[in-house]
Amino acid sequence: LTGRTTQKAFNMDSPVTEEQLNYVVRKVRPQESKDLLRQLGLKDVEIEHVFADNEKETSKEKLWQGVLKYKEMKGSAFTVRLLVDALEAIGRKDVAEDLRAEMIPLGEDKVK
Repeated sequence: LTGRTTQKAFNMDSPVTEEQLNYVVRKVRPQESKDLLRQLGLKDVEIEHVFADNEKETSKEKLWQGVLKYKEMKGSAFTVRLLVDALEAIGRKDVAEDLRAEMIPLGEDKVK
């Protein structure tokens, strides 16, 4: 994401940042957008409303609006862990690993 140029105290249970969401939106393929939003917990009707409200926008913008809607609903409960789990569930372990690589362990034991 940032190449660790700035050390921020994030862990998997930290609220997701707009920078992290922007990274995910850039990496997720258009055909994966709805699946990701479903895995996060948006209902199909909510997803369809987001897509309809942004019908003239790009697929990336539709996904962006969807994750912002979810962030608005969940607030600080929308954690990096939830996002990583959703990415893994749609088969995007590569993007999930990129997010994990940015995490700084905060009192967590490293798994060997």
